[in-house]
Amino acid sequence: LLNDKFYRKIKSGDYLQEIESLANSMVDEGYADASFPELVLKRERIVTTIYGNGVAGPHGMKLNAIEESIGVIIVEEDMTYNDSKIRIIFSLNICKGSLFLYREITRFLTAIMNDSDLVDQLVNASDYKAFLKTVDTIKY
Repeated sequence: LLNDKFYRKIKSGDYLQEIESLANSMVDEGYADASFPELVLKRERIVTTIYGNGVAGPHGMKLNAIEESIGVIIVEEDMTYNDSKIRIIFSLNICKGSLFLYREITRFLTAIMNDSDLVDQLVNASDYKAFLKTVDTIKY
């Protein structure tokens, strides 16, 4: 589900603008429905998906992916939203009815957010290939 098209490293930025930009990229590449960016923003404004150790998992209010994917934004320096620090964002674009996949993604994100050293390794990965190499070591 991870794709280098949707992998970014940024120094800092505005959380909502960054997730909207990533969501728009998913739409432009044909992976997400045109409503995806607004559904993600709506979800974040109602109840944020920023979890432990600066891990965020924004997703739409409605699950309507064209092609399931996970976008990643690595925040190298400073980003906060609602007084929560953000280090890594996993933007989830999945289809309705993908309950098994949703559970697996939840387990994956839980393993990351519960391990600050792992978050550091992911954030400090030199590039997408190094990021994936670290992802492949995650036990969940």
